[in-house]
Amino acid sequence: MATVSVAGSYEQYKLDTSRFIFWLVVTARDKEYEIDNPSVPQNMTTQQPSKRLKGKERKQAKQAAASKAISSNAASTASKGKYSISTETILKLARHIAKKERTSIMPKFVWYSYKRAVKTRQAYADRYAQEELSERTSDNGHIYFLWLLKYCHEILEKKVKVQSVARPVTANPPDLRYSIAIAPMSAPTPHPASTSTLQVVGNDRDIVTEEAAAAEAEREAIGHELDELARNLELDLETENEKEMEAKSKEELETKRKEEWKTRTKEELALRKSCLTDDMRVAVIQLERDWEDTHKDFGVEDHLDEVRAMLMTEAAFGLIRHEEEALVLAAYEKGLPAFDPSLNADEFFGKTARSLEKIEAERRRFGPNYLFLAPHLGAHDVSARLHSKEDYEFLVHYLHESGLEHEVRTRHEKGFRMPLLKGAFDAPSRIYGSLGIWEKVSMVTTFAAELAIRIRSKDKAHSLKQYTPILTRAAKEEMQFASWQNQGINFHRNSWEVTESARTHRSFIIGRPFSRIRYVEMRLLKSTHPLYGLQYDYPKPTFRTTEARDELMEGLENEGIEDNAGDTLMRQSYAAQYILPPRDGDFLRMTIPTLRAKLSLTHLLLREEMGLSFANASPQIFALCHLYNCFLKRGLINGGWPEIELVMEWHVKEIFLKEVPVKSGDFFSRLLLATGFSSKLIKEARSLNKNPDRYLDFGKPTHKTSELVPLPMTNILRDYVHERDKTLRTWHRMDEEMTKHSGRSSRGQDPDDLNILSFIRDFRNSGQLFQLLSRLEFDYISLTLQCNELCHKIDVEHKKLSRNTEPHDEADWKSPIDRGFSIVSTLLGDLDRAFLLKERGRKQDKGIAETTPIVDIAVRVLQEFLDGLNNLKTLSVGRGRD
Repeated sequence: MATVSVAGSYEQYKLDTSRFIFWLVVTARDKEYEIDNPSVPQNMTTQQPSKRLKGKERKQAKQAAASKAISSNAASTASKGKYSISTETILKLARHIAKKERTSIMPKFVWYSYKRAVKTRQAYADRYAQEELSERTSDNGHIYFLWLLKYCHEILEKKVKVQSVARPVTANPPDLRYSIAIAPMSAPTPHPASTSTLQVVGNDRDIVTEEAAAAEAEREAIGHELDELARNLELDLETENEKEMEAKSKEELETKRKEEWKTRTKEELALRKSCLTDDMRVAVIQLERDWEDTHKDFGVEDHLDEVRAMLMTEAAFGLIRHEEEALVLAAYEKGLPAFDPSLNADEFFGKTARSLEKIEAERRRFGPNYLFLAPHLGAHDVSARLHSKEDYEFLVHYLHESGLEHEVRTRHEKGFRMPLLKGAFDAPSRIYGSLGIWEKVSMVTTFAAELAIRIRSKDKAHSLKQYTPILTRAAKEEMQFASWQNQGINFHRNSWEVTESARTHRSFIIGRPFSRIRYVEMRLLKSTHPLYGLQYDYPKPTFRTTEARDELMEGLENEGIEDNAGDTLMRQSYAAQYILPPRDGDFLRMTIPTLRAKLSLTHLLLREEMGLSFANASPQIFALCHLYNCFLKRGLINGGWPEIELVMEWHVKEIFLKEVPVKSGDFFSRLLLATGFSSKLIKEARSLNKNPDRYLDFGKPTHKTSELVPLPMTNILRDYVHERDKTLRTWHRMDEEMTKHSGRSSRGQDPDDLNILSFIRDFRNSGQLFQLLSRLEFDYISLTLQCNELCHKIDVEHKKLSRNTEPHDEADWKSPIDRGFSIVSTLLGDLDRAFLLKERGRKQDKGIAETTPIVDIAVRVLQEFLDGLNNLKTLSVGRGRD
């Protein structure tokens, strides 16, 4: 059954166990059993009522109370209160409840929590405690507690009913309950002789119904006293019974407690590992289904783009890695043996874990070199429960290429002013490429490999469908920059870093340097190596230009690196024994979807950041949005400008202060207000007593800004690829942002508690991410240059009309400039003045024109531009029909 709460399976288990035990405590107390009330904190002090405060004192008291509440909430998330109870007492509580004649009522969510808790304990027992099931004779540890939970069911099943729905006022009690015996079970003895076959929940015929019922029960838990107790108090389970405590000395008891503490701690870590393994399994299955949806055509139901699928994968990867690191740290801090991440014996991950262990040994034997030789699998290896030959070969190929990818990126960036972003390399490939460097195969590496086997691109047509647009977009952008350079377009100095980073990344996409670096690695083999001359058995590396090829070859020759064919027969013999690197120089980009999607996302993020920086340095888009909106609403122009309308929709807050003006008296004042002018200055600018031939500078030093800004989610992703934030912090920030829109968080009360499955599901369904990707594709630079050109034309035409104004040279519009605001403010100011004069209603103003000559010029220039856009659209449609 899927997790229905916001916790991971381990956190969910603790919550479930606490709910059930607190139900026993509260129910037994109601039936006159003497035990501490969990609702009453210990060491409470009675406070005397304070006198009534007034005025300033009352205000200060409120502020102090608010501050105290904030600090109290922060403290409560950091540490919980404890409620101590022994396993012996738990059994006494169950027996006390069962002895009463009156049937007890169990809330539905407690019943589902109980079933989940037993299921989690049983999964742990099946994985790690087979030996303990047959040998353990003490009354502590997880195996005993599993028996205890099941035995409680046997004690209670005839005297407890489950409340199936929330109780309406008019409902009949018998209609609201069902027996807990619907999940039949018999309790084993405290010391079972063999593996337990008992299951709290059998194989449900209708899993969907079961999950829906559990989800409904979880909703009923919200605000319930038992749920609040379980979340706010941590159970301190004691295993000493009273007879033992009386029979032993203090020293013996202390020694025994220390031993049992160490045993319990070790078992607790094993349980946490078991729960994390379950989370990993469910995440792999879910992500595999999600990646299958990337093969669907755009517009088809459930279609998912690779970028969002990659982010979901990296989120799951990051959260699993965080949980594993917490286990490693816990083992170290508690003085236990080093945490063992092996999943060799696991039913789901076992094949991958054992295969990785074998590959890791071969990689370690050959060192960090590119060409490590992993033998082909034989019949014995496959029978040893390893992967199929095809999957095993893929894992070796993946390690060959991902291990070299970091070196490829490092060498590529040496010829550029800014390095490639570290976050542009997908996290699963980055950690998988380090296999063999560390002593053990981590759980998260096993997760990455298992998922890679399942989601790798086997269909070349699908790979090209995803990869070709990435290459095309980068190549088109490169041509644009070459054209802008020829035109003398200058970028603002503040955008230098992002512009150069984008250039490095763009060149990395287009250049496809992997095949060249791999070629060099093959040529570096010594003549004594059995694979000497291997480069002759592989396709020639790709080069963007003949000059680039000649430069590389000359460099290798100058360094004395030979280029001989070597012994072909020997290489063929080794190829029959060992797995050699894949032939495709683009193996990673064509086969690993997370890598190419991360490459694409990084390019898009840099592209938008660069575009917004350019647009804000020359804010003609901002000015033309106001001009276009005014002319269109007043009926002075017709036709559409799709790009400017998109910007108006996306950036309505920055451009129009959230509301697009529609009335004649609002256009000019909204322009000034959005630019930062105060109400006083706006009033002066609109005064009919002032000289209408006025000139306004761009912006004023106020708290308002006219800069176009990215979406909050985009800022988070920028920090992610730049690695400004820790990975876990990134996913928490995303959860916070999605919660603002959906109202639902994937996080529990603990700040570090972010459920993997819940988060990636919310991630997929988030409309913010879908909206974000379409915005990243937008070309702000080309639109800014269009707006610059229009403003320049209006400026030149204005010069012809008025000798008092001097237009800027065309060259000025190729550098950062804010002249467009002055032009638009003059135009909207003239229209505003005409409107105000007519509105004043004096006789001498009745015949005044609604526009001015300079406004007419601007209308003509803008209309000609819109007509040109319409003609291009018509021509494009006509070609499409042909």
